[in-house]
Amino acid sequence: MIMKKLFLIVFCTSLLVTAYGQSNPTKISKFGEFQENWALIEKGGLFGFLDKDGNEVAEPKYEKIYQFGEFQPDWALIEKGKLFGFLDKDGNEIIEPNYEKIYQFGEFQPDWALIEKGKLFGFLDKDGNEVGKPKYEKIYQFGEFQPDWALIEKGNCSDFWTRMGMWL
Repeated sequence: MIMKKLFLIVFCTSLLVTAYGQSNPTKISKFGEFQENWALIEKGGLFGFLDKDGNEVAEPKYEKIYQFGEFQPDWALIEKGKLFGFLDKDGNEIIEPNYEKIYQFGEFQPDWALIEKGKLFGFLDKDGNEVGKPKYEKIYQFGEFQPDWALIEKGNCSDFWTRMGMWL
């Protein structure tokens, strides 16, 4: 009888520890390393953020979260399923992880970032809007052929894109 009670106590304790351990992060970084009053958390190999009150600001569902400001001042690049997007400083996913690569803003055009999806290219603006959907096989630098124009290629067709985001 004592063995049954002891077994039941051990079983219930291990069940509680397991359930509690699955609902809490396994690692918590120092507050303020990524964002003031936030800590990076890791749970099951995925990352998110907690605030100082212990509230989940961003659910731990990303394989990697880069520092805020590396691409845009108030955005952090996120990676999920080998695709990239952005979080804002409120923890909102402002650009879903849909792109295989997001280049630095300003490399091709001020306030735009070149995006790649399915080996096709397009642009995001600084507000997170797709200025040009990723449907071009090649986009050349602006000014390479004509000032303020970028040559774009799709299939056997070529065209130009202006800095104003218009076709020629």
